[in-house]
Amino acid sequence: MEWQLLSKRFDHHMSQWLDELFGEQDSIVIDSSLEDGDFDDFFEVLKSIEQNHLAPITFLYHENGENFVEAYRGVVPEEKSIGSIHQAKLAIQYKKLKSIRYFKINSTDDSDDEYSFSVEITCPVDSDLYTSCRTNHTWKNLDDCKQQIHDILMVNPLSFVGVRDCTLEPTIEQRGIARVEKALEEPAVGAISQVRTVEYIGMETEIAPYLEKYRPVHQELVEGFPVNPTLRPDFDSTDNNERDPLEIEDWWGKPYIVTDEYWQADDSYSDYVERMSDPKVKDLISKVDTEEEFCKRMDDDKKSWFEHWPTGTRYEVRCLDGGAWDRSSSKGMFSSLELAIFVCNKIVESDSFLFCTREEDILPEFEAQASLK
Repeated sequence: MEWQLLSKRFDHHMSQWLDELFGEQDSIVIDSSLEDGDFDDFFEVLKSIEQNHLAPITFLYHENGENFVEAYRGVVPEEKSIGSIHQAKLAIQYKKLKSIRYFKINSTDDSDDEYSFSVEITCPVDSDLYTSCRTNHTWKNLDDCKQQIHDILMVNPLSFVGVRDCTLEPTIEQRGIARVEKALEEPAVGAISQVRTVEYIGMETEIAPYLEKYRPVHQELVEGFPVNPTLRPDFDSTDNNERDPLEIEDWWGKPYIVTDEYWQADDSYSDYVERMSDPKVKDLISKVDTEEEFCKRMDDDKKSWFEHWPTGTRYEVRCLDGGAWDRSSSKGMFSSLELAIFVCNKIVESDSFLFCTREEDILPEFEAQASLK
């Protein structure tokens, strides 16, 4: 993937080095120190990232990095004033982009024989927190500068200690995270905010609001397609005519992928017997398997699963397209993510709810196209 270095002020030699450092990893580098009139091109880059996020993203920013956050503040909903680069990090967390490290490099001397840089690395601690490490140092030799930044970027930042004249300050930055999480749990802007009661299969049922976190932009994307998206709880049990218009706008005709792993309902025969003794289950079965029957059934189920899905993972492509009146439609189940993505693209190209396929039917076309690459 081609690097996209957007700041003309960024040191040319350092740009080339960063390209060499991260090029094999297909990382995207964005320098957010832009003038107010340069944001149009930047938005095009962001749009591309949203649609086709395939690699880690590193944000480069200078002192006016706030301009980036202000210009793209829609990433963090309902933020009226964003004044720190920390909000940019929260924005990326909010968009569920993983494996991201940030660093700031400011040259205070334009001479060729001295480089002064401030480096900041931010890496995930857990699902909610980020740890930042900061260091300031001046190098007389550009190669030494490159090596030190390389060490910070390529190893665990928290283990980066003992560098000459270097101060390392690990911190846990929590400010603003609660606001982002709260925003995700709020109804999406433009969506119906109240719980609605409708008739469904002859009974009254409630439809939960369409929250911000259910929108496609907040899902994990692989080549532009959501994988295991967080959908509204009753997404697959809602009359299409009763859906929130924004949910229809977001998800209608947009294929997504759901993965399933091999699993067994019971870890042992004793667990099975205990489950069958539940009064709610007991009245529904005619007999309890013997231990021999139980073990044979478990072995047969496992063998059948791995015959169809050798990796142990099944990839199902689904799409809300009117193929069913109250739920998304299954478009096929496949043994690899690559094949599932291929089918997603076929659905988009065909633009038809009639598209549905089996792996054995689509595999020849998939392999033929793969051989041309």
